[in-house]
Amino acid sequence: MREPVVAHGDEAHSETPGASARSPAHAGTGPWREITVEVSPDAEAPVLRLPQGEAVRLVIGGLPAGPLHLHGHDITVTADAAGRATIDIDTRHAGRFPMMAHREDPLLGAREIAVLYLEITAP
Repeated sequence: MREPVVAHGDEAHSETPGASARSPAHAGTGPWREITVEVSPDAEAPVLRLPQGEAVRLVIGGLPAGPLHLHGHDITVTADAAGRATIDIDTRHAGRFPMMAHREDPLLGAREIAVLYLEITAP
């Protein structure tokens, strides 16, 4: 059964029932909005919907340790041993962008696994 994604942040939306939104936490001095999302490696990759034109700090938990890549943004980060990664995203471009975990499989070689889809919509 699919585990619900939990998104925290002002106007953050998820396709998964049970997602919750809370007031934003701004990091640093910029106009960043922080959103925390918990994913499950055993569940289908959730979709996080955000409005276009914002600066977002996305904190993702529940990840497998290792490199992650946000397609369409040329952003690569590494999830730590605790399964957490932080990505700063400028949502100026609308579209649906997969976040992929890069894994080496002894049988299949290099693989990409979708852990999250970021959907940026025009206002």
